Amino acid sequence: NQLYWENPVLVDGYAPFCKHIFVPNFLAGARAEAAPITEANQHLLLSEYQARKPEELPVLVRWFPKEKVEAPLATHLDLILYSRDQIIKETIAMGG
Repeated sequence: NQLYWENPVLVDGYAPFCKHIFVPNFLAGARAEAAPITEANQHLLLSEYQARKPEELPVLVRWFPKEKVEAPLATHLDLILYSRDQIIKETIAMGG
């Protein structure tokens, strides 16, 4: 709550039930979720289709092995908020 009241800006997400709050990084050592693809590291880039859960459709993802390429330290964090109603709908849809 403190982070929200210090900067009460909600950014629309990909759907009406999803919002983002962008805050300065307060986690020591937290790294960005991505590293730039460069001439020097592009040969290390891996990709495959993955699903987070068996019930979901796989999507194409790309990544660097973390032991091969280090992402830069994060300057900000993206806190993703879902509405209570959406969480309930997804829980029911997943059989919970």
